Amino acid sequence: IFDYPDRGAIELKLIQIADEYKGQGYGTAIMKKLIKWADDNNKIIVLSPSEIKTNKLIKWYKEFDFLENKGR
Repeated sequence: IFDYPDRGAIELKLIQIADEYKGQGYGTAIMKKLIKWADDNNKIIVLSPSEIKTNKLIKWYKEFDFLENKGR
């Protein structure tokens, strides 16, 4: 996570869960805690997922009400 205090934002680049723990809610728990922290600290979360933007990953982000940026 990178902090951009001048922009009031933090950038999330990666949440990586070991294969044996995937599908058990760990990623969701991390995301919920991060969103709560951002809300409590008046921060905007900017997502920078890997180059491999799967439909599954995009759908998962949208479950947390993130919006896809169509440009700068």
